[in-house]
Amino acid sequence: QPPLQPPLQPPLQPPPCLPPSVPPPPPSAPPLPPLEQAAHWVVYCKVQTLAIPTKTAPPVSAELLREYFAATLPCCVGARNIEVSQRRLSTPTVNTSGCEYEYDVDVFERSNVAISEVAAAAQHALYHFKLNDAFQEPLSIKNVSVDTLLVPSPLSPPLLPPPSPPPSAPPPLEVVVKLVISLAASSVGGTGTRRGLQGRLPLSVESIFAYVSSALPAGVSDRDIFVTAVPRRQSRVLQSTSDADTSVFDYVVRIFVRGNVAADTLLETVSSSTFEQGLADVIDEPLAVSAATQELAVVPSPFLPPSSPPDPPALPPPPSTPPP
Repeated sequence: QPPLQPPLQPPLQPPPCLPPSVPPPPPSAPPLPPLEQAAHWVVYCKVQTLAIPTKTAPPVSAELLREYFAATLPCCVGARNIEVSQRRLSTPTVNTSGCEYEYDVDVFERSNVAISEVAAAAQHALYHFKLNDAFQEPLSIKNVSVDTLLVPSPLSPPLLPPPSPPPSAPPPLEVVVKLVISLAASSVGGTGTRRGLQGRLPLSVESIFAYVSSALPAGVSDRDIFVTAVPRRQSRVLQSTSDADTSVFDYVVRIFVRGNVAADTLLETVSSSTFEQGLADVIDEPLAVSAATQELAVVPSPFLPPSSPPDPPALPPPPSTPPP
């Protein structure tokens, strides 16, 4: 038998034709730096032919120049639109402290002020004179021009100055009834003889306060009464606290009108003979009360409210029931 032939294989098909690979696009070029119109000038130290007078102005610096131009250039230029850079000179022309630098100033046109107007202001002779007067160094301006400059990157606004503290409010004033309690004329200049009667209080701020508090109408709170010991003009200088003699003080009483008791009622109370007689019956000194007056007085600071009443005692726990 003839040898077996292998079955015929179909012819191989050529591979599908693939599109040619597209090369990746070239990287995009970096964006061009932004350009803006700006006025440019140089601040420098001018040679003085006359002696430089002593000035109390501050020494020049880039930051102070920036603040100066923001305040003196035409309105609304804005400090964030001004760039000032310091540049050290290799050979300073003026032998004055602070004149070893020049300052390049760029003012960008970003507001409603035309840049030509800014340049014209910087060229004015009066502006140069005021700049020289604002700093210790003999400053002037040169090389004023208008150019297209690169915007500084990053463009960051200047730090805002810290807010100024609010003006302090005037101290609060209130209506008071004022009187002065002092030694009676018969005892001034004497030895300060005390009557020493039993049951009477020694003369002090505390005893005056206690009497005034008890003698006033019920609607006046203790927190509205202030008693101050004031040295008498003819008193001797006290050498120590142990040498303090109550006879050399007058006692100024101020009663703040805050409750439901009117000022007229308080004036009538402290001006009565009953009030003065009651004082004589309580205090162990011959005292006199001056004519009471009504006036405005500064509220003492700090003004402390009265303390709250103490908490009530805690209730005892309920009795426990015995187990069944």
